[in-house]
Amino acid sequence: MDFYAAVLERMGRQHGPLGDRLRNALTGVLESGVIAAGEALPSEREMAEHLNVSRSTLRQGLKELALQGLVATRPGAGTIVVGRIPKALSRLSGFTEDMQLRGLVATSRVLECHVAPVGADYDGSGSLYERMDARNARPRRVLQSLQATEADEALAHYLGIRPGAAVLEITQLGYGESGTVVEDAVSWYRGDRYKYVGEIRG
Repeated sequence: MDFYAAVLERMGRQHGPLGDRLRNALTGVLESGVIAAGEALPSEREMAEHLNVSRSTLRQGLKELALQGLVATRPGAGTIVVGRIPKALSRLSGFTEDMQLRGLVATSRVLECHVAPVGADYDGSGSLYERMDARNARPRRVLQSLQATEADEALAHYLGIRPGAAVLEITQLGYGESGTVVEDAVSWYRGDRYKYVGEIRG
């Protein structure tokens, strides 16, 4: 089924305002992989014509998809499908690596930094795992727990979401070759942008 047929089919199964039906249909179609991550959507004019909606309605829907992290507007390339960022439970990777695998550039902003006896060479910027790799100190074993929680006002501000929205809280303890803890981290990820993927063998 092509992109337009898939969107129209999903819209036809829904009730409610046109804008909501369009947004929900686009979300479902893009998450199903009809257009692969990294590929561009058709032009707004073309989509509006094929889907029989106004450009303002379409533009609002695309804006909401961008807020969900499913699409992004790139100069000269139009609207690109980003998709949710898959995070494999079976492979240890850092945030910077996750972004690079998606063709994105990771950035960081230090909100607070405490220097402990372990050394002052890490100021909180850049990739922690890259610095660990330079010392052959990446964790060899990781104990990780995930839970859904609600974003407080400060966290919502930093993640660009509304207070009370669902986020994934991930607590991680990384152990080095000798068994000592080399990483103790708590991270929060937007639930509408990340999905965790694991393999279970019996």
